[in-house]
Amino acid sequence: MLFFLFCIAVAYADDESIIYDPDLTQPESYWLSIGWTHGNGSWSSKIIDGIAYLCVNDLNDTGWTGTKIQQGTMPHNWSRSHPLRINPIVNSTTNFKIKVRLRLSNVTFNTAVNETWVNVGVSLWMQRPNTDWNSSDPQLEVGLKIFWLRNGEPQHNHVHFPGDLGNDYHSLFDVYNESSSDIGKWVEIEFNTQPYTSQALERWKIEFATLWNVEVYLEAKGGAGSLEVDYVQICLDQPIPEFTNHAFIPVLLAVSTIMTFKLMMRRPEKQS
Repeated sequence: MLFFLFCIAVAYADDESIIYDPDLTQPESYWLSIGWTHGNGSWSSKIIDGIAYLCVNDLNDTGWTGTKIQQGTMPHNWSRSHPLRINPIVNSTTNFKIKVRLRLSNVTFNTAVNETWVNVGVSLWMQRPNTDWNSSDPQLEVGLKIFWLRNGEPQHNHVHFPGDLGNDYHSLFDVYNESSSDIGKWVEIEFNTQPYTSQALERWKIEFATLWNVEVYLEAKGGAGSLEVDYVQICLDQPIPEFTNHAFIPVLLAVSTIMTFKLMMRRPEKQS
């Protein structure tokens, strides 16, 4: 009996997906492919047969250029796609489990430019308390960098800065120990977000925030690259309820002992 009740608690605590279509097989229903440029760079984004194909080119170093696949709604009446399955409240203990399979290739840098970038990552866009998501109120982006290449070299320091577009709060973290040998190869990455989202909330003095949008992106400045995305899953980590580890255990033991005793005391019915 105790084991049965414990199994119920564990089942209750199963992780919950916050996105639809992690295999990218129904892009018309759930995903938006879109891009941007702050100069004269070019981009393309499409999903075909369960693979997202993203390309950017800013070799002329005219300004940041990027492209992404998005699910959810961006702030400030920017782009919107199908809503997330759930919009969880994120605090210092909230954890998402992210799993993504992708391949970065055709990476090129303009060596005549002092500072060039090619970046790949997953972004979580969240609403600050007492703000209007569709207004000019600053919101929070936590950027989880998988490839973070400056002049071709991986970068690992985290960065916090207010954006120049929307005045949003940006916190960027390197979540994968990438190397140049990873370029051109399919890589599958799994990581937890709590160490990063908690730092972002603390840095910007935000007690909690509501998740409204997620995206996988490729961006470049003074560089170019191509990205294929095969799979992306983001789950809300549901810890086993505390009662399974603390005060409720004696109660479960007592109940199961009483029920077992009653079953043992029952006399078998006489057979005719």
